[in-house]
Order: sequence, then structure tokens, then C-alpha cells
Amino acid sequence: MLAINPETVRYIISIAREFEESAPAIVTEEVGKELEAQERDFDELSEDIEDGLQEEGAADPAFLELMGFIGALSEEEQVALVALSWIGRGTYSADEVDDALDEARDAANDRTGEYLLGMPMLPDYLEEGMNILGIEDGLTEDD
Repeated sequence: MLAINPETVRYIISIAREFEESAPAIVTEEVGKELEAQERDFDELSEDIEDGLQEEGAADPAFLELMGFIGALSEEEQVALVALSWIGRGTYSADEVDDALDEARDAANDRTGEYLLGMPMLPDYLEEGMNILGIEDGLTEDD
């Protein structure tokens, strides 16, 4: 079982959806500028988009709230959150929860919030991960 309360995950999903609603405008604007210029390579475009998200995020209340909230989670809760997102996006299956947790634990650092908020479709992945694992009201189907 994952070392994170399902209500905590649901809260993160809710706030991440708010953040996602503001992020597409930034990406669209940067891509539009790039299509007009057609002179810079893909890596530079990616850096511009990431910079734009970080700059916008600094002023976005949902971004700030999520960064603070995720940063305040214990290391094991952060590991569980990352593993859950990987399961939700299909990197790991329900049978590979321990592998996902081990990999997330090995990759753990002090930038978990930035990693997760930089993940496109984070709320969808978390929600799908919960569905795949049968997480409801704090219990998995195995309990």
C-alpha cells in the first residue's frame, strides 16, 4: 500500500487541475512565438516553455500552493506520489507497485514538487493511478 492518504492525493489532483488551466495559455503563447520565428531549435523552445511555466508559476496561487504542499509532505509520501503518477501514466502496472516505489525512492530529491508540476497531465495520472490500484477511502482492493 502507498504511504499517502487518498484525501491528500485528491487534494493535490484538485489544485493541480487549477494550475493546468492556467498553464496551456503560457505554452500556446510560447509555441506561437516559436512558429513565427522558425529559427531556434526544439531544445531552446522546450527551455522557453519551461521558463515560461516557472515564471508564470511564481505568480500562480495554485502553483505556489502545490509547491508548498508537496514540499511539506514526508519523503515517503512524496515517493508514493511519484510512484502513483508513474502507475497512472502506464510506466508501471498495478503488479509493479513495489518496483515503482523503489525507483521513486532511488530518484528522490528535494525537487519533487517541480518534477511533478512539470509533468503534463499530472492530475489525470494521479487519478488513473488511484483507479488502477483501487484506492478508495484509504483502502486498496487488497485490504
